[in-house]
Amino acid sequence: MNSGPRLDLRNVTVCAVDCVNPRLASRAIDISSRHCEFGDAILFTHEDICAHARIMRTPHLASREAYNDYVLKEMIEYIHTPWVLVIQWDGYVVDPAAWRDEFFQYDYIGARWPWHNDGMSVGNGGFSLRSAKLMRLLASDAFPLVDGIYEDKLIGRHYRPRLEAEHGIRFAPDEVADQFSFENSSPPGPTFGFHSPHNMCRFLSEQELIALLDMATPRTITSRAMIVLLANYFCRFEFAQLGILYGRTSEHMPTDEIRTMLTAIGMSADLGAYCVTLCEHLGHRATAQHVAA
Repeated sequence: MNSGPRLDLRNVTVCAVDCVNPRLASRAIDISSRHCEFGDAILFTHEDICAHARIMRTPHLASREAYNDYVLKEMIEYIHTPWVLVIQWDGYVVDPAAWRDEFFQYDYIGARWPWHNDGMSVGNGGFSLRSAKLMRLLASDAFPLVDGIYEDKLIGRHYRPRLEAEHGIRFAPDEVADQFSFENSSPPGPTFGFHSPHNMCRFLSEQELIALLDMATPRTITSRAMIVLLANYFCRFEFAQLGILYGRTSEHMPTDEIRTMLTAIGMSADLGAYCVTLCEHLGHRATAQHVAA
Protein backbone atom coordinates (compact mmCIF):
# COMPACT_ATOMS: atom_id res chain seq x y z
CA MET A 1 0.00 0.00 0.00
CA ASN A 2 1.21 3.51 -0.81
CA SER A 3 2.05 5.27 2.45
CA GLY A 4 3.10 8.65 0.99
CA PRO A 5 1.00 11.48 -0.40
CA ARG A 6 -1.18 10.47 -3.32
CA LEU A 7 -0.37 11.61 -6.84
CA ASP A 8 -2.59 14.54 -7.82
CA LEU A 9 -4.63 13.40 -10.81
CA ARG A 10 -7.80 15.36 -10.12
CA ASN A 11 -8.19 16.03 -13.85
CA VAL A 12 -8.52 12.27 -14.44
CA THR A 13 -11.48 9.94 -13.86
CA VAL A 14 -10.54 6.35 -13.11
CA CYS A 15 -13.20 3.90 -14.23
CA ALA A 16 -13.96 0.30 -15.07
CA VAL A 17 -16.83 -1.38 -16.89
CA ASP A 18 -17.47 -4.88 -15.53
CA CYS A 19 -20.51 -7.13 -15.34
CA VAL A 20 -18.49 -10.34 -14.85
CA ASN A 21 -16.12 -9.58 -11.98
CA PRO A 22 -17.37 -6.25 -10.60
CA ARG A 23 -15.85 -6.87 -7.16
CA LEU A 24 -12.47 -7.42 -8.72
CA ALA A 25 -12.95 -4.29 -10.82
CA SER A 26 -13.80 -2.40 -7.64
CA ARG A 27 -10.61 -3.78 -6.10
CA ALA A 28 -8.57 -2.47 -9.05
CA ILE A 29 -10.13 0.98 -8.68
CA ASP A 30 -9.43 0.95 -4.94
CA ILE A 31 -5.77 0.01 -5.45
CA SER A 32 -5.33 2.73 -8.06
CA SER A 33 -7.03 5.27 -5.78
CA ARG A 34 -4.66 4.47 -2.93
CA HIS A 35 -1.86 5.75 -5.14
CA CYS A 36 -3.65 8.64 -6.85
CA GLU A 37 -6.17 11.33 -6.00
CA PHE A 38 -8.52 11.16 -8.98
CA GLY A 39 -11.20 13.67 -9.87
CA ASP A 40 -13.73 10.84 -9.92
CA ALA A 41 -13.87 7.06 -9.62
CA ILE A 42 -16.67 5.16 -11.34
CA LEU A 43 -17.56 1.50 -11.57
CA PHE A 44 -20.01 0.77 -14.36
CA THR A 45 -21.85 -2.47 -13.59
CA HIS A 46 -25.29 -4.05 -13.48
CA GLU A 47 -24.82 -5.24 -9.88
CA ASP A 48 -25.51 -3.32 -6.70
CA ILE A 49 -22.25 -3.90 -4.84
CA CYS A 50 -20.47 -2.15 -2.00
CA ALA A 51 -17.62 -0.08 -3.44
CA HIS A 52 -15.66 3.06 -2.71
CA ALA A 53 -16.15 4.10 -6.33
CA ARG A 54 -19.32 5.73 -7.60
CA ILE A 55 -21.58 3.02 -9.02
CA MET A 56 -23.27 3.69 -12.35
CA ARG A 57 -25.81 0.99 -13.15
CA THR A 58 -25.68 -0.51 -16.62
CA PRO A 59 -27.55 -3.24 -18.46
CA HIS A 60 -26.01 -6.68 -18.00
CA LEU A 61 -23.11 -6.43 -20.44
CA ALA A 62 -22.60 -10.13 -21.09
CA SER A 63 -20.43 -10.07 -24.21
CA ARG A 64 -17.32 -8.42 -25.59
CA GLU A 65 -19.53 -6.65 -28.14
CA ALA A 66 -21.71 -5.17 -25.38
CA TYR A 67 -18.56 -4.04 -23.53
CA ASN A 68 -17.20 -2.41 -26.68
CA ASP A 69 -20.47 -0.59 -27.29
CA TYR A 70 -20.68 0.74 -23.74
CA VAL A 71 -17.06 1.89 -23.49
CA LEU A 72 -17.06 3.61 -26.86
CA LYS A 73 -20.60 4.92 -27.12
CA GLU A 74 -22.05 5.34 -23.63
CA MET A 75 -19.34 5.90 -21.03
CA ILE A 76 -18.36 9.45 -22.00
CA GLU A 77 -21.79 10.68 -20.92
CA TYR A 78 -20.75 10.21 -17.29
CA ILE A 79 -17.22 11.63 -17.53
CA HIS A 80 -16.65 15.18 -16.28
CA THR A 81 -12.85 15.41 -16.39
CA PRO A 82 -10.60 16.04 -19.41
CA TRP A 83 -8.89 12.66 -19.02
CA VAL A 84 -10.02 9.10 -18.29
CA LEU A 85 -7.97 6.21 -16.96
CA VAL A 86 -9.81 3.13 -18.21
CA ILE A 87 -8.86 0.03 -16.22
CA GLN A 88 -10.08 -3.53 -15.90
CA TRP A 89 -10.03 -5.92 -12.94
CA ASP A 90 -6.65 -7.26 -14.06
CA GLY A 91 -4.82 -3.96 -14.39
CA TYR A 92 -4.24 -1.02 -12.08
CA VAL A 93 -1.76 1.59 -10.87
CA VAL A 94 1.33 0.03 -9.29
CA ASP A 95 3.97 2.79 -9.23
CA PRO A 96 2.82 6.41 -9.00
CA ALA A 97 6.48 7.50 -9.14
CA ALA A 98 6.52 6.34 -12.75
CA TRP A 99 3.87 8.92 -13.71
CA ARG A 100 5.04 11.58 -16.17
CA ASP A 101 3.07 14.76 -16.90
CA GLU A 102 4.21 14.16 -20.47
CA PHE A 103 1.42 11.57 -20.63
CA PHE A 104 -1.07 14.44 -20.88
CA GLN A 105 0.44 15.41 -24.23
CA TYR A 106 -1.35 12.44 -25.80
CA ASP A 107 -4.95 11.49 -26.38
CA TYR A 108 -4.34 7.75 -26.02
CA ILE A 109 -1.73 5.68 -24.17
CA GLY A 110 -1.84 1.96 -23.55
CA ALA A 111 0.69 -0.84 -23.38
CA ARG A 112 2.38 -1.72 -26.68
CA TRP A 113 1.38 -4.70 -28.76
CA PRO A 114 4.90 -5.96 -29.49
CA TRP A 115 3.83 -8.11 -32.45
CA HIS A 116 3.02 -4.98 -34.47
CA ASN A 117 5.90 -3.01 -35.98
CA ASP A 118 4.02 -0.80 -38.42
CA GLY A 119 3.90 2.32 -36.27
CA MET A 120 0.53 1.40 -34.76
CA SER A 121 1.52 -0.70 -31.75
CA VAL A 122 -0.06 1.49 -29.02
CA GLY A 123 -2.03 0.00 -27.51
CA ASN A 124 -3.85 -2.08 -25.01
CA GLY A 125 -7.11 -0.70 -23.62
CA GLY A 126 -7.24 -2.63 -20.33
CA PHE A 127 -5.09 0.03 -18.67
CA SER A 128 -5.22 3.12 -20.84
CA LEU A 129 -5.27 6.89 -20.54
CA ARG A 130 -7.73 8.55 -22.93
CA SER A 131 -8.67 12.16 -23.49
CA ALA A 132 -12.31 13.16 -23.26
CA LYS A 133 -11.83 14.72 -26.70
CA LEU A 134 -11.00 11.30 -28.13
CA MET A 135 -13.89 9.63 -26.31
CA ARG A 136 -16.40 12.18 -27.61
CA LEU A 137 -15.19 11.61 -31.16
CA LEU A 138 -15.50 7.84 -30.82
CA ALA A 139 -19.02 8.16 -29.41
CA SER A 140 -20.16 9.97 -32.56
CA ASP A 141 -21.77 8.29 -35.55
CA ALA A 142 -18.62 9.02 -37.55
CA PHE A 143 -16.88 6.09 -35.85
CA PRO A 144 -19.22 3.09 -35.92
CA LEU A 145 -18.46 -0.17 -34.15
CA VAL A 146 -17.09 -2.97 -36.30
CA ASP A 147 -18.04 -6.57 -35.60
CA GLY A 148 -15.16 -8.71 -34.39
CA ILE A 149 -12.81 -5.85 -33.51
CA TYR A 150 -12.17 -5.10 -29.83
CA GLU A 151 -12.56 -1.50 -28.77
CA ASP A 152 -8.85 -0.89 -28.16
CA LYS A 153 -7.89 -2.26 -31.58
CA LEU A 154 -10.66 -0.21 -33.13
CA ILE A 155 -9.03 2.88 -31.62
CA GLY A 156 -5.36 1.99 -31.95
CA ARG A 157 -5.36 0.39 -35.39
CA HIS A 158 -8.63 0.50 -37.35
CA TYR A 159 -9.47 4.18 -36.81
CA ARG A 160 -6.04 5.52 -35.84
CA PRO A 161 -5.11 6.89 -39.29
CA ARG A 162 -8.40 8.83 -39.52
CA LEU A 163 -8.19 10.05 -35.94
CA GLU A 164 -4.70 11.41 -36.53
CA ALA A 165 -5.20 12.85 -40.01
CA GLU A 166 -8.68 14.33 -39.64
CA HIS A 167 -8.91 15.21 -35.94
CA GLY A 168 -5.33 15.73 -34.72
CA ILE A 169 -5.54 12.91 -32.17
CA ARG A 170 -2.15 12.07 -30.72
CA PHE A 171 -1.11 8.55 -29.82
CA ALA A 172 1.85 8.09 -27.50
CA PRO A 173 5.06 6.80 -29.11
CA ASP A 174 6.37 3.38 -28.10
CA GLU A 175 8.93 4.69 -25.63
CA VAL A 176 6.29 6.69 -23.75
CA ALA A 177 3.87 3.76 -23.74
CA ASP A 178 6.63 1.62 -22.22
CA GLN A 179 6.85 4.05 -19.30
CA PHE A 180 3.10 4.03 -18.85
CA SER A 181 2.14 0.34 -18.85
CA PHE A 182 3.02 -3.17 -19.98
CA GLU A 183 1.07 -6.25 -20.95
CA ASN A 184 2.74 -8.69 -23.35
CA SER A 185 6.35 -7.56 -23.14
CA SER A 186 8.76 -7.13 -20.25
CA PRO A 187 8.95 -3.48 -19.20
CA PRO A 188 12.37 -1.81 -19.55
CA GLY A 189 11.83 -0.11 -16.20
CA PRO A 190 9.15 0.84 -13.67
CA THR A 191 5.73 1.56 -15.15
CA PHE A 192 2.74 3.49 -13.86
CA GLY A 193 0.48 0.47 -14.33
CA PHE A 194 0.05 -2.88 -16.04
CA HIS A 195 -2.56 -5.15 -17.56
CA SER A 196 -3.38 -8.89 -17.63
CA PRO A 197 -3.55 -11.57 -14.93
CA HIS A 198 -0.35 -13.26 -16.08
CA ASN A 199 1.60 -10.20 -14.86
CA MET A 200 0.13 -10.31 -11.36
CA CYS A 201 2.95 -12.55 -10.18
CA ARG A 202 4.98 -9.33 -9.92
CA PHE A 203 2.57 -7.68 -7.52
CA LEU A 204 0.43 -10.10 -5.46
CA SER A 205 1.30 -11.33 -1.99
CA GLU A 206 -0.03 -14.71 -0.91
CA GLN A 207 -2.90 -13.11 0.99
CA GLU A 208 -3.74 -10.80 -1.89
CA LEU A 209 -3.85 -13.77 -4.26
CA ILE A 210 -6.21 -15.62 -1.92
CA ALA A 211 -8.47 -12.58 -1.66
CA LEU A 212 -8.51 -12.16 -5.43
CA LEU A 213 -9.42 -15.82 -6.00
CA ASP A 214 -12.19 -15.55 -3.42
CA MET A 215 -13.81 -12.85 -5.57
CA ALA A 216 -13.15 -14.36 -9.01
CA THR A 217 -15.63 -16.48 -10.94
CA PRO A 218 -14.72 -20.09 -11.85
CA ARG A 219 -14.55 -19.03 -15.49
CA THR A 220 -11.99 -16.37 -14.59
CA ILE A 221 -9.93 -18.73 -12.44
CA THR A 222 -9.70 -21.29 -15.26
CA SER A 223 -9.05 -18.77 -18.03
CA ARG A 224 -6.01 -18.98 -20.27
CA ALA A 225 -4.48 -15.88 -18.69
CA MET A 226 -4.70 -17.43 -15.22
CA ILE A 227 -3.07 -20.62 -16.51
CA VAL A 228 -0.24 -18.40 -17.78
CA LEU A 229 -0.08 -16.88 -14.29
CA LEU A 230 0.21 -20.41 -12.88
CA ALA A 231 3.08 -21.11 -15.27
CA ASN A 232 4.76 -17.84 -14.31
CA TYR A 233 4.64 -18.72 -10.61
CA PHE A 234 6.20 -22.08 -11.50
CA CYS A 235 8.98 -20.45 -13.54
CA ARG A 236 9.67 -17.91 -10.77
CA PHE A 237 9.86 -20.67 -8.12
CA GLU A 238 7.12 -18.94 -6.12
CA PHE A 239 5.76 -22.18 -4.72
CA ALA A 240 3.39 -20.77 -2.11
CA GLN A 241 1.44 -18.80 -4.72
CA LEU A 242 1.75 -21.70 -7.16
CA GLY A 243 0.09 -24.07 -4.71
CA ILE A 244 -2.66 -21.57 -3.87
CA LEU A 245 -3.55 -20.91 -7.50
CA TYR A 246 -3.35 -24.56 -8.53
CA GLY A 247 -5.56 -25.58 -5.62
CA ARG A 248 -8.30 -23.17 -6.73
CA THR A 249 -7.88 -24.03 -10.40
CA SER A 250 -8.16 -27.76 -9.76
CA GLU A 251 -11.48 -27.21 -7.99
CA HIS A 252 -12.96 -26.20 -11.35
CA MET A 253 -10.77 -27.97 -13.94
CA PRO A 254 -9.60 -31.58 -14.23
CA THR A 255 -5.88 -32.24 -13.88
CA ASP A 256 -5.58 -33.51 -17.45
CA GLU A 257 -7.11 -30.29 -18.75
CA ILE A 258 -4.67 -28.18 -16.72
CA ARG A 259 -1.79 -30.14 -18.26
CA THR A 260 -3.28 -29.65 -21.72
CA MET A 261 -3.61 -25.90 -21.19
CA LEU A 262 -0.04 -25.63 -19.91
CA THR A 263 1.11 -27.29 -23.12
CA ALA A 264 -1.14 -24.99 -25.17
CA ILE A 265 0.54 -21.90 -23.72
CA GLY A 266 4.00 -23.15 -24.66
CA MET A 267 5.24 -25.56 -21.98
CA SER A 268 6.63 -28.87 -23.17
CA ALA A 269 4.50 -31.89 -22.30
CA ASP A 270 7.14 -33.11 -19.84
CA LEU A 271 7.47 -29.73 -18.12
CA GLY A 272 3.69 -29.32 -17.93
CA ALA A 273 3.37 -32.76 -16.36
CA TYR A 274 6.13 -31.93 -13.87
CA CYS A 275 4.43 -28.64 -12.99
CA VAL A 276 1.16 -30.44 -12.23
CA THR A 277 2.95 -33.16 -10.22
CA LEU A 278 4.72 -30.50 -8.18
CA CYS A 279 1.44 -28.66 -7.61
CA GLU A 280 -0.21 -31.87 -6.44
CA HIS A 281 2.67 -32.43 -4.03
CA LEU A 282 2.37 -28.87 -2.72
CA GLY A 283 -1.33 -29.40 -2.17
CA HIS A 284 -0.85 -32.68 -0.30
CA ARG A 285 1.87 -31.12 1.84
CA ALA A 286 -0.32 -28.11 2.70
CA THR A 287 -3.17 -30.45 3.63
CA ALA A 288 -0.90 -32.53 5.86
CA GLN A 289 0.45 -29.41 7.59
CA HIS A 290 -3.10 -28.15 8.15
CA VAL A 291 -4.14 -31.49 9.71
CA ALA A 292 -1.03 -31.58 11.91
CA ALA A 293 -1.75 -28.06 13.15
